[in-house]
Amino acid sequence: MPECIQRGGSSASQLVRAHYDRYGFYFAESKSARAAFLRYSQLGQLVRNGESEQGPIIDVGCGEGRIYRLLSERQCLRYLGLDLSSGVLARAQRLLPGVPLLRGDAGALPIRSAAASFVICQGVLHHTEDPRRTFGELARVTSAGGLIQLSVYNRRAMYYYLVVVFGWLSFHLARTRCGRALLAVTLFPFLYVLLLEPAHLLYGAHMPVGGAWRFFLDQYAHPRVWFFRGRQLCRWAEEEGLEVVAFDAELAGWMLSLVLRKPDRV
Repeated sequence: MPECIQRGGSSASQLVRAHYDRYGFYFAESKSARAAFLRYSQLGQLVRNGESEQGPIIDVGCGEGRIYRLLSERQCLRYLGLDLSSGVLARAQRLLPGVPLLRGDAGALPIRSAAASFVICQGVLHHTEDPRRTFGELARVTSAGGLIQLSVYNRRAMYYYLVVVFGWLSFHLARTRCGRALLAVTLFPFLYVLLLEPAHLLYGAHMPVGGAWRFFLDQYAHPRVWFFRGRQLCRWAEEEGLEVVAFDAELAGWMLSLVLRKPDRV
């Protein structure tokens, strides 16, 4: 099994929803950030190559529409976004009026089997209650011949050790106004200068301080974080009868990204 770092005990599931209700996930919305994502990421390559020009696209953990803004006009017409957080979906609906959005749990998708030809799960599996069950749900809603693209935290990356060192303190401080103020003048600027800004300058996408603060809270004050090894994901794919089309360690190994294909039934 992957390794879980969980804060909040049995209330972690409620805390995950509350985290996104409050902070959302909208830290890199500039044109330069979207261009960099399209150019450098595995998902960006799939979008540029016109994957799933036919059939529905389901964005599991859609947030406030980050992936939707990357899609072509034809792809947007087949898009459905799903998220656990009501707060996130309300903000997404204001930003993207008319886009179909659905509230639901990734571990029990309210979607019929084989409904989508392209299922996207970017940075979501590692915050779910049961990632193996969620992985199975992604496979279930994918049609024969369809693709799944997912990205998760890498157990072998330096980020894992940063969460081990800083995560407990950040989580507890972030729960109070005074604690957040303390983080904002101590740990946040340290990590912003040391890690965030150099990384985004490397990819040509500067992250404003406000967006970087939300990113920091998502990375270091989250109530539940799973870390994965590549062989675990490949074993799950085999168990679900999925073919691994592409496997990449992205962002200096911080993320593991996979493209999986559900075989056509004979």
